This record gives sequence, structure tokens and C-alpha cells, in this order.
Amino acid sequence: MMFPDMALPSDEKPSLQIRCPSCSQTFKVGVDLRGKTVECGACNHRFVIEEEVILRGVKIYPGERRANLERFSKSPKVAAPPANFQPANYTLSPEMGAAQPVSTQDLIQGSIGFIAMVLTALFFIFGFGKGSTFDGLSQPVRVVFAALMALVGGALMVRAANARRRKAVLLMALFFGLGLVALPFLMRPPVVKTNAPATAPGVVALEKKESNEKKLTPEQLIERIGTAPLEAENDRLKAAGEKPAVGLWLREMAESNRLSTRDFILRTTRANPSSHQYPRDRGEYLMVLSGVDATLEEIAEMLKELGTSTIHEEIGVIEILIDNSIFIEGPIAKLTDKNDPAFYDLNRRELESVQLDRVARAVKRLADAEPKVYRIDITNRLIELLREDKVDFYGDVCWALSVWSETPGPAGDAAADRLRRLRTQKSFVPPREMVALLAKEKNTSVIPMIGELWIDDATSWEPLFADFGPAIESEVLKRFPETTGSIRHSATRLLGKTGSSVSLPVLEAAKEGADAELAVLIENAQNAIRARSRD
Repeated sequence: MMFPDMALPSDEKPSLQIRCPSCSQTFKVGVDLRGKTVECGACNHRFVIEEEVILRGVKIYPGERRANLERFSKSPKVAAPPANFQPANYTLSPEMGAAQPVSTQDLIQGSIGFIAMVLTALFFIFGFGKGSTFDGLSQPVRVVFAALMALVGGALMVRAANARRRKAVLLMALFFGLGLVALPFLMRPPVVKTNAPATAPGVVALEKKESNEKKLTPEQLIERIGTAPLEAENDRLKAAGEKPAVGLWLREMAESNRLSTRDFILRTTRANPSSHQYPRDRGEYLMVLSGVDATLEEIAEMLKELGTSTIHEEIGVIEILIDNSIFIEGPIAKLTDKNDPAFYDLNRRELESVQLDRVARAVKRLADAEPKVYRIDITNRLIELLREDKVDFYGDVCWALSVWSETPGPAGDAAADRLRRLRTQKSFVPPREMVALLAKEKNTSVIPMIGELWIDDATSWEPLFADFGPAIESEVLKRFPETTGSIRHSATRLLGKTGSSVSLPVLEAAKEGADAELAVLIENAQNAIRARSRD
């Protein structure tokens, strides 16, 4: 048998030192193996653990000398230390956690926290000014934003530090965090007081600062505005025999509203799309407006939504003090809650917005609302939108008009005019909401155009074509001889819904050679027409 305790005997159990009689290898075994046969792990020799194989330690008694111990000298005598001897003072070894270097991951994590706090501070210094990225955020939002960034950045810094430096990093994080939270109060924008009413319930208007500047002479205005681009454009237009351009001096306009202002001006005045804005000092712009067939007074009236206008006729420039409050959308909770008293008023104001995306959202909200108040004002504004070329959501406008329009006529005429202009496009497919509005208004002038749509796709347009009523009978009868297959089936159904006795001979003649399904449709149409004639 192999003895298990030979490799690593326990120090706590009594053991015997034995020697293999075959290979003289020594082992330690437990005393419980005395008298038992074991096998040597070195040479595989089997032997019994008896006194012959058990090794005994030699006992040395006091005063006894052994020859093999002579080589070991006695302990030397230690001399007494000198009188001025000073023992060395050893300090305790530092904890391993305090001595460990910062890992690359922790270093990156702490750097991110520090950089986040620095960037936030820069945002408050440069990013929250007038016209900048974060312009318009309320003071509570700024404070919460600063506190959140201070907390996150400080936590990352402290967590990345080792134990030895953690207190110092914590103090530094607190110092930077307090400074960051103080920035919203130090960089707070000035409040301009005014007695003007708010633009709408629940909307805080951005007030205009009264100009204390003295009235400038034409020469001073030319130098102040920098009218060289306007003069160059006028020279070009004069050589081409065209109407001179108009200069728009846009003042106090927030940079974030520049493109919206430009789009509104081009859309409202129908100016040449190449009309360009030239930046000037003090955040002002000169916009050279060409291709506008209107006087300075008429242009100023068109752009009255932008703010206060002053006409400098001697230099052909209109000065506009931009009211940046018109670019602020009303509270979304009130704009979407039909039960809120401010719902209709706010959405009516949104229809006048200089930003078409806000107008489009207001149109959808009003199309889904019951026309209770401001019905005439909203209807008139929707008709104006239907006439604007830059609007691309005609379907939604027609949907809203079908809900809000009360007096037949104006809405249908505007939709018919827009349909004629859409017809000139290569892919003439008007919005279904537009055709539905024309059918509701019973505008018969568009029936030939709707007839073309019906001939091209009878399945899609048959229901809307039928909504025009008896007025389509002549159009269907005119096209009936050229119809075949599913188109003739559709024409027969239309005559059955809207036709008069005039259609009976045509339907009777169509019976000859008709298939079984068409014959049934003709019979049903004739019966429907005769029933209406009797009534």
C-alpha cells in the first residue's frame, strides 16, 4: 500500500522518521502505521515498519562533547554599545493600497470627470449668452445642470484617486464643484423690464430694449450698415433693366434665429432665393433682397411679424429690430390639451409663426379639434397658407379647412387654385384631403382634373369623385365611350350614384356585349336612376 502521509504529513499528528532498507530514502509517516507493511514511493520496495527502519535522534546531554559538533563555534560575546550610540528609528511600512499607483483606467476616468467640469464652466461662460447655444434656459435649469455636472465630475475624480490622495482630490472636487454651481448666478443674463403684455397666455415674451442711439445721417447709416453689397447688386440690376434691390438691416437678431428669419423673409416677400445675408458688427446683418416687386412700405408691412421697422428711404434700406420672442413656441402642454382655455388662442398664434415647422404642427392640432372659437380667424389663416408656395403640407391644411371652413366658397377656391398649380408639376398627384375639401365645397371647376385622376386610377379616386355629386355626370358620360374593363365598371357605378335620366340611354346601349358582372352593374344603375327620377 502507498502511505498517504509520506508526501505532506501533518505537523499536528505524531509521526515517525523511517528509512527505506532498499534505497535508504527517508520518509515521515504516522505512528498508526507502526508494524504495517508499506511501499517505498521511490523504489517501490515493500517493508514492515519496525525498529530497524525507524530513525532515532541522538540525544546530547549537558557537558557531553561529540566530535562531529566541534566544528560549530560557541556564540560570540557581544560588546557593550558605546555611550553615544543612537538606535535607528524605523517607521511602520505604509499600507499597500496607499502605495499602489493609479491605473490607466482610473486615470482616464478621473480625467473625464475633470474635463466635464471644465467644459461645463466654459459653457456657462460662453454658451449661455445672448443668441448662443443655451440662450433661453431658465435660472433653475442652469443651477440644476451645474450641480449635476459638479456631482458627476467630482464623483469620477474621487473614485479614480488612490487612498493616499483621495482626501486631497475630494477637497479639489468640492472646490471646483462649488465654483461651478456659483457660475449660473455670476453669469446670469440681465433682465429687461417692460410694460408690454405677454405674447400669449403661458408664454413669456422676450422684451425689446429701447434704443438710445441718436438718429444717424444717411452717410453715417451707409458706413454703419456697410451697404457696398446692396450698391453692387443695384448696379447689376440696373444694367439688366430690373427693379432695384432692397436692403434689410436686421438688428438684435439672435444667431440661432438667423436661418428662420431668412426663410420667412424669402417666403413672405417671394424674393429671389439668391438674396443673401451679410454679417455686420454688433451681431447685425444686411440682407440684400432682390426680385421683389413692392415698395419699401409694402415690404415693411409684409415683414411686420419680425419686429419694429424703420424705413430709410434715402438709402433704400428697411431697419428691422427683430423681436426674438416670436421664435419661442408656446408651452406644449397647453398647445396639445383641447380642454385648456388657452388651446385655441395659442394654436391660432402658432399659425402666424415665422417657422413653418411650428405652423405645420399647429395645423394638425387644429384639424383634430372642434371649431369652437376664432373660427373666422383660423379659417382665413388656413386659406392664406394654402396660397403660399413655400408650404408643403397642403394636405393637412385642407384637412383643417374641411373642419373649420363654415362658409362654402373661399376655401374651395383656394384649394382649386392650388390644385391647378400642382397640375403643372410632372407627377400630378394632389393630396386626397385637398380633393375631399373640393368635393365638400362642391367646387365644380376642378371636375375635369379630378376626372383625369379617376381615369388613371379609378380604384383610388372613384369614392372622392362620387362625392362631387350630380355635377360629375357630364364628365363621366363624356369619357364613358372610351372606358373599358374596370374603368367602365367604375363609370357605371358613378352614374348609378349621381346620374340622371340623361344617362339611361347610354347605359342601355352599354348592355350590348356586356359581361355578366357589367350587366348587373348597369341594371342596378338604371334602377337607382329611375328611383331618383320618381322622387
